[in-house]
Amino acid sequence: NLCSCHEYDYRAVLMTQGWAETAVDGGPSALLMLVKLVPQMNNGNLQQATAELVGNAVRLCQEQVMGCVKLLIQALVSKQSPELALDAAWALNEMAHKNPLVAGWIREVGGLQALQESVVVYASHTEHVNCCTWLVRMIGGASGLLQLLSTEPCRPEVVVAVLQVLRKDSGCWRNSA
Repeated sequence: NLCSCHEYDYRAVLMTQGWAETAVDGGPSALLMLVKLVPQMNNGNLQQATAELVGNAVRLCQEQVMGCVKLLIQALVSKQSPELALDAAWALNEMAHKNPLVAGWIREVGGLQALQESVVVYASHTEHVNCCTWLVRMIGGASGLLQLLSTEPCRPEVVVAVLQVLRKDSGCWRNSA
């Protein structure tokens, strides 16, 4: 049961305090630094040993992020609340926008189907529909938007959201030519 009580939310906030500082100053930033430094090392044995440890750390990190992506996809379709679904869609949207690799992971774990289901369930929640529609566009392109329009029942809110995305896309296309 995801986020079923305020006590859980409070504990989550307490748990994450300080993670931003750790990410900036600690583990993840140090790992990125090592990724850049390993190829510059002169000692072959040290370079090989460090590369192996860094590779393992990167794989572990990716596995954990993929676990978070799966959790967010589950939250989209959990039908617990529109706020939960919006939080999940927003987080996935932010991640996919900043990292195309994450967009692929979302696709791989059934993200398009989950977004379609979530839009049907929470079609009356405009912000959620808009967020999901942009994410569908990001991970599924035009064919993803067509799939979204073919979802039964296709609600007017979904059609409006798709048209807004297409309008914005065509505006960007015209301005870049």
